[in-house]
Amino acid sequence: MPNYDLCSAVFELSSERRLSNERMGQAVQKIFLAMLGQMTQLTGDNRYAELATAIHPPKGSPQLRVPLPYTVNDWVQPNSPHLWIRITGLEARLCDALAAMVEKLPGHNVDIPPRPHTDEKAWTVHVQAGMLSGQAWTGQISYMNFVEENWKPPLAGRLRLEFTKPVVIESWGIYRPFPEPTTVFRLLYERIQKVEGIRLPFTPETDQLEAFVFYLIGIADYQIQCEEVELERKVIGFSGWTVYKIFSENKSLVNAATYRRDQHGEVGLITVVDNLMRNYDTYVRLVNLLAAFAFYSGLGGYTAKGMGMVRKVERSGR
Repeated sequence: MPNYDLCSAVFELSSERRLSNERMGQAVQKIFLAMLGQMTQLTGDNRYAELATAIHPPKGSPQLRVPLPYTVNDWVQPNSPHLWIRITGLEARLCDALAAMVEKLPGHNVDIPPRPHTDEKAWTVHVQAGMLSGQAWTGQISYMNFVEENWKPPLAGRLRLEFTKPVVIESWGIYRPFPEPTTVFRLLYERIQKVEGIRLPFTPETDQLEAFVFYLIGIADYQIQCEEVELERKVIGFSGWTVYKIFSENKSLVNAATYRRDQHGEVGLITVVDNLMRNYDTYVRLVNLLAAFAFYSGLGGYTAKGMGMVRKVERSGR
């Protein structure tokens, strides 16, 4: 059986409860954890319950400062009893668990406890189907193969990211509801560096990557909507799509760096230019890989509660 470290599974669920077309938020996370609990009952293997505890530490736990190794998103048809949820795993033990869930859970019921501090009652979902392939939002791959497949320049020097669920980015207490290039690629780079086991061929300092993106990546086209989302509190996110264009040079930057060096003896900016040009190809490959990584990692906050569902889409034009 192949070993996978990154994976994305989709489950079709049904319920007697009429589901709202509002985002399920915390409920989808509870469904995932309840599905792990059901696996313990079906198999007698307590490792699923232990995994649920490990990946969902209690409030106040130091583990909460570590990024969660999974994401959960939902699709709800208005006033429909059917719910699709997508779960991604960023480590092998989660991928093993998701593969077992896809195999064993269809045909079974899963009891969902009520959310705390609400008047909702416990409810039940029926697992209709599960899949790890054959659907646009499914996939599984090893860390090594993921890097090999994505360590390449993007098609036509462009990267299109589709933000299917609201992306919530908060910085210094302010929501940033737009996919500004340096913010997007910095967050993805910081996230991938916290995944144990991924070995990148090129690991610049974060500020060096930010410099490459700031000076050599622009926005060629976009369609973005901002929206307020009710989670534990009201948050502001964005959804839609953006096309990022990678430039081969920045003459204004080179001229400014040369002028500062020749006229004032300042070498800081010319050193930045030298690093960007000397490592240009590897920076391009790195940002392409980061864009692909978003499929599994999501982007921004609340990715375990239905937010931040993103994917790179290969297109030659707009």
